[in-house]
Amino acid sequence: MTARRNRSLVAPEGNTVGDADLRAVRTALTAQAQELRHELVDIDSALSSLREDCELDAADVGVKTISLEQLRLQQDRAGAALSRTVAALGRLDDHSFGRCLDCGRQVDRERILAVPHAERCVRCEEAYGRL
Repeated sequence: MTARRNRSLVAPEGNTVGDADLRAVRTALTAQAQELRHELVDIDSALSSLREDCELDAADVGVKTISLEQLRLQQDRAGAALSRTVAALGRLDDHSFGRCLDCGRQVDRERILAVPHAERCVRCEEAYGRL
């Protein structure tokens, strides 16, 4: 019988991220990736429909232009979120999940559970300028 490896991670404050947490994070990330893929398909469909729509006057052109721009922004945001989510799943697979990409310290359990695709600890994220 093969012994199951304990994947618990311990943050500096003694804040343990256990196997159950990691399973929950994997489930959440997998669901998020699936939702984002569906969202991207929907956006692609909406973009195609909008491009095929005929413009009857200048107002139609303006509305179409604004709608296309909004859909492209949504597409960019969803694509970036999918990339972060897939990267987090990769870190789970290679056992580097939960470590800050900048300083290498363990990311706090609360942050991991709240933002499972987080790549950095709060301190490094603040220095990076995203918080």
